[in-house]
Amino acid sequence: MDTVTSFSQEQIQLYNNLAQYTVIMQNGDKAAYDQIYNIMFPHVNALIRARGIDDHDVADIAQETMISVYKGIDTIKDPQSTYK
Repeated sequence: MDTVTSFSQEQIQLYNNLAQYTVIMQNGDKAAYDQIYNIMFPHVNALIRARGIDDHDVADIAQETMISVYKGIDTIKDPQSTYK
């Protein structure tokens, strides 16, 4: 059975913004990471919290995740499809 995933206009705009900031950062503007962080951190935090992780550890795990995003940003080959 094929699964069709539909995204709201808001989600599509969010993914497009993340892809755009990723390309900007890959082109040398490290300030674009602030935008990526501001968009992604609340979602990462919520996903970790939803797994039942202790509140004390949630922020640390989310922060480590965002550090990994920062360090790995140059390895993203297709930013448009990465965030979907």
